[in-house]
Amino acid sequence: MFDEFSTIHDLRAFENKIYNALYDYCNDRDGFDEDVILAINPVTLEVKVDNRYLLPLDYEMYEIDTLITRNEPDDDAVYDLANKYIFVR
Repeated sequence: MFDEFSTIHDLRAFENKIYNALYDYCNDRDGFDEDVILAINPVTLEVKVDNRYLLPLDYEMYEIDTLITRNEPDDDAVYDLANKYIFVR
């Protein structure tokens, strides 16, 4: 995680990164293997949606079903997740 405070623009950009990864998953579920999760590298803030067993261990992993509502990204869940990594002062 970043130890410094960021701007609201940084937070919104990171939210969009998470949202877009989830949106891509929702639009092409058949293109993904089973046991798919959303993963975030806490140092670089890289966001991936992939099979949990194919990701490096330094990524923090989140169950994708907790971030999706009615086959689209849950705005509140995405916001809450982004706020775990980006701190706006």
